[in-house]
Amino acid sequence: MFNFLTTKKTLQKTKNVLNLYTKGKARDTSIFLALTKIRLFNPFIIIKFYIKKREIFRFFKMTWGHAWKQILFGKKRKVWCPKPTIATHMESTFLAPDLDWQSIFKQEINNM
Repeated sequence: MFNFLTTKKTLQKTKNVLNLYTKGKARDTSIFLALTKIRLFNPFIIIKFYIKKREIFRFFKMTWGHAWKQILFGKKRKVWCPKPTIATHMESTFLAPDLDWQSIFKQEINNM
């Protein structure tokens, strides 16, 4: 699931990669990897994940399988995460870290 702040120009330039998510060909992690190109060219890291953390290796495999054009020919992008957060997924398992969400929820309920 994507939550981000960007410009129309950047969205236009990255739309092919971002559309992989809507087509079910990539997860948000795969798109992050493709856009930032973090650790995608280090075979030792990829082999390490294959041996020790198969669930993470799966993202590398998906990224190379569907976003190889971005990886090889696309611009390397920077993705920033503000601290403290300015957004969160409203699911109990994906709440943004570093905030006391229970207190925030109680305060909002009291203000209703």
